[in-house]
Amino acid sequence: MIILFELEPYGQDFLENLGLGSRAYYDGQGFGHIPYVGYYYSSRMQDCIFILPKVFYLEYILGDKFKDAKGKNLSRESVIWINKETNPLRESGLDKLIFDLSIWIYRAISKFSQRHPNSKVIIKESSQIVDSINGEKSNTLLDIILSLEKFHKDHSSLFTYISIINSQGQNKIHWPKTLSKTQPIIQNGVPFYLDCKYKNKVFNYDEELIVLFYSVLQYLRHENMSSIRPNVNYNLLRPSKIKSMITNKMGTRLLRKIRRKYFKDELVQLWKLLFVFFDRAESIHSNKKANEALLATSFNSIFEDMIDALIGDSEYDNLKKLDDGKIIDHIFRYHSPIDGKDIYYIGDSKYYAIGAEIGDESIYKQFTYAKN
Repeated sequence: MIILFELEPYGQDFLENLGLGSRAYYDGQGFGHIPYVGYYYSSRMQDCIFILPKVFYLEYILGDKFKDAKGKNLSRESVIWINKETNPLRESGLDKLIFDLSIWIYRAISKFSQRHPNSKVIIKESSQIVDSINGEKSNTLLDIILSLEKFHKDHSSLFTYISIINSQGQNKIHWPKTLSKTQPIIQNGVPFYLDCKYKNKVFNYDEELIVLFYSVLQYLRHENMSSIRPNVNYNLLRPSKIKSMITNKMGTRLLRKIRRKYFKDELVQLWKLLFVFFDRAESIHSNKKANEALLATSFNSIFEDMIDALIGDSEYDNLKKLDDGKIIDHIFRYHSPIDGKDIYYIGDSKYYAIGAEIGDESIYKQFTYAKN
């Protein structure tokens, strides 16, 4: 996983190697600046790239949120490659927090894209559309990974139940076979069977699918593309094995081989999710698929829409545009702190540029809000 920051300077050769050279603007001094926030999957690097808002760099890297082992502020260069063992974020265990923040930003952009499908502030790049488990259209490998995580969260009790059922009746003595095929030792007239025959364990396809599922989750965690730590008693495939299956296109072959073995709706659903994951990962590895992207050119629009989705009431959207030309960012109805009756609340939200100060216009707008 690769971490970059909005509008921060990076070397031109570095951005070209990531596949982001054409998406940056250059300052004439050999440095490129990426004017986007969001997610990008580079087929050249075979890795996820998250471009975080500038405020994360100012507050978490230059600020007092993150420090290295010596208590010094981190540099943007030192945190780029999350997978490196020497990354100070990984050393301090903060790589999971960075991943969670990245997913939070991705989901904010994704939700905005769903609410405003024709918005020009969103850049999408993907040549394949698949259905996720929640019925929405998934456009990126990250969508598929998030669907796998959601399946794990929603069906943990199912896996426990299957494990209990599959273990019943195993390692029990098969007495008819033992009596007919082995000779006992007689002591004091009592037979003792030293070579007992046990019930044969029938190969269980449910278990095979579950092992593959948890192995994929373990692989994604190893690659810093997921924060889930599988806690199961199965013998899982190593991350290197899953990577080899992707490289050699063995994942989709295995799944095609066992596709008719499942009858439970949940396991059929899991089979489809795993097939989509391997199919997408294998396509990306073979470079037959273009880079994936979900980027926002104006994160202030995403930020404002996100706040409105959290606190605003859409039924009052018609009240936002006033007759005098003013536009209210957010409006919702809630109890008055004075008499308990419902009143209309209005709010303003801004995502300021680097170094920006609150100007006269913003102060005037806030005063107008307060007066209203």
